Amino acid sequence: MARFSRCRFLGSPLADSRVRRGETTENEVEIHVAGGDVLLGAKDLPDEERRRNWGVAYAASLEGVTFGPDPDRPTLGSLLAVLDAAQPLAEGLPVSVSFVSAERLGQPASFLLCTWDGKSDRPSAYAVRMQRGHATVTRERGSPGPRVPMAGELDGIAPLSEILRRAEIPSTTETGEIQLSVDRRTEKKAVQVTLLRDRRRAFIVDALTNTVTWPSK
Repeated sequence: MARFSRCRFLGSPLADSRVRRGETTENEVEIHVAGGDVLLGAKDLPDEERRRNWGVAYAASLEGVTFGPDPDRPTLGSLLAVLDAAQPLAEGLPVSVSFVSAERLGQPASFLLCTWDGKSDRPSAYAVRMQRGHATVTRERGSPGPRVPMAGELDGIAPLSEILRRAEIPSTTETGEIQLSVDRRTEKKAVQVTLLRDRRRAFIVDALTNTVTWPSK
């Protein structure tokens, strides 16, 4: 049995399916939560979804717990800061950057940066740790990363950070991941930048014109 009394769950879930006993709906450990607060997810996340993501289903009892958004959600501005600080330390053109964990309890914020050398069929991945504006970059081995363009497809395309600044999307926009990709579904291939929040599409920017194409105005 586990009891949590007046705890603060800051960006942290209570439990996940690993506490279940085999294929049943019973927990290996009985969990009781009394008081405290849960700060998880985006500001506009519906309360029911916030509670579900935290793991209400795994609690045997729940009393007096308040729910609200995580105050340390990543923004477009924070991901741009990662690109600015890490790009000189990583080889290749950035094709994606994603948030991993926030700077908390003296530990640096963590991000994953993927770059492309212009010819390989897979990206290079780097773990980026940011603390007080300083970046530490280390090569990540074995990370699959996003699908990369083909040779020549990014000719004439500005760097990722420059595209985003020209698009004039507010830097305070909650953004967990940015991806540069090529849409080959049409006769004229389109290079685009996608901003994701909670793994859902938030904006799409045309990388050639630096204009927002989705959502449409």
